[in-house]
Amino acid sequence: MGNDTDLKKHFEAILGQELVADVGNEIVLRDYVGVYFRTESGRRSSRDIGTTGSSTKRCGNVGVLTIAGLAVTGREGRVVRLLSDFHCEKFDIARPSILVATPRSGSPVFVTTTTALVQTGGYSDIRMEFATWTPSGNPAPNIAVAWHCITAYQELSGDDVGTPNG
Repeated sequence: MGNDTDLKKHFEAILGQELVADVGNEIVLRDYVGVYFRTESGRRSSRDIGTTGSSTKRCGNVGVLTIAGLAVTGREGRVVRLLSDFHCEKFDIARPSILVATPRSGSPVFVTTTTALVQTGGYSDIRMEFATWTPSGNPAPNIAVAWHCITAYQELSGDDVGTPNG
């Protein structure tokens, strides 16, 4: 399917009818790309480290968001996504955030990840970047990457950011 005409014919074959642009036909393709689970009954631990070397562990309540998704790298072997691309709610993301990724390929491929906390639309989000590589160190293009992120969050009430717990 190298052009729009081929794509149109392909969709017409699937639908079993001709697509006529002037009657407002629109084709919407839905691809499920993620699944998520949240709980308000999570716990978060932190460690206070003093200048004298003393250390104190603290624990507190926090919401926990678990999201799994699929992204595909482009021609350069990279793809950038926001965590909010994979869930349908607005949260204020809190630390810690843990991201694990696995390339889905029949041949050896490595994946590296980076994350950054960013502000989008009045709430915090996680910018995730995935890069795929061949064993020889060259970018591996068009690789599906399955990933899993666990992060703490605070609920947003209206435009206000919640008070951190713990």
